[in-house]
Amino acid sequence: MSEDISSQVRLGATIILVAALIAAVLSLMVVAQSVLSSGLSTLQAGVSQIQNQEYEKYNNKKVTGTEVKAALSLYAGKDIGIVLRTTTCINGKGDEACWAYMYNTLLSSDGSTTGYSKVSTGVNKNAVIIKSAPGTSDTATNGSAIWQLSGEAGYRGYISANANGTYYTSFETSGITKVGNAQYVLDSARFQANLVKSPDGTIIGIAFEQLE
Repeated sequence: MSEDISSQVRLGATIILVAALIAAVLSLMVVAQSVLSSGLSTLQAGVSQIQNQEYEKYNNKKVTGTEVKAALSLYAGKDIGIVLRTTTCINGKGDEACWAYMYNTLLSSDGSTTGYSKVSTGVNKNAVIIKSAPGTSDTATNGSAIWQLSGEAGYRGYISANANGTYYTSFETSGITKVGNAQYVLDSARFQANLVKSPDGTIIGIAFEQLE
């Protein structure tokens, strides 16, 4: 009888020990998960900070034509839209649709494809820049607009994509080196650079407007 009781005691002690070990392991897993989540959050914050620092030189800054060309080369093939507005566009000379030019990932006021018929020619010339919030007739009729809210230096917009989520792009930049072309960028020319952000604050593009 005493042996049965002793066996039951040992079994009970074993069960308690196993339960305690399981509880300890689970506690460690919870702590490890918390540490991992915290570490990932810190890493993501660090990556975002580095990315923001990368774009800081275009955040409401004046740059040269050489720097504009460098940006076009640096971000070629990346999901960063480049909007270029030369004095030819500003003064309304040349192509009547030349409000501004857009390269790389195309941006729009609503993410739609409206206004991109010009892309088939290799260059998107319908990048309208609106100096007010969306909803004006210009924005409604020109889906490739980016807009600037009152009191803000930078612009807002969306990356333009089709129903499958594929981004619309335009990589034809040869015009920036051709004298007489509305896209032509003189190395010594001065440009106002501003960032383009989605409404949630993500940097999605850079806008360059030539200073007269």
